[in-house]
Amino acid sequence: MRIVWRITADPKPRFSIAWLEAGGPTVAATGRNGVGQIVSGRMAEAAVQGIAAITYEPGGLSWNLTAPLERVLTSTQVGPR
Repeated sequence: MRIVWRITADPKPRFSIAWLEAGGPTVAATGRNGVGQIVSGRMAEAAVQGIAAITYEPGGLSWNLTAPLERVLTSTQVGPR
């Protein structure tokens, strides 16, 4: 498993993070959305106004999230707002 992230230097900076699995058993979509897919998909997107994608590769799952950097920074503040 690898986790990689980056920040683009575009006029509107974006944050991207990816969870990449490799060397595991073959994975496939089940056709239904469980709790894990809801949290890593819709809830992650809503938290940072981003776009999440899950793909099923032969060697493992791949999850990617891209969002405006400003939204990621304001969403990760600790304590009262």
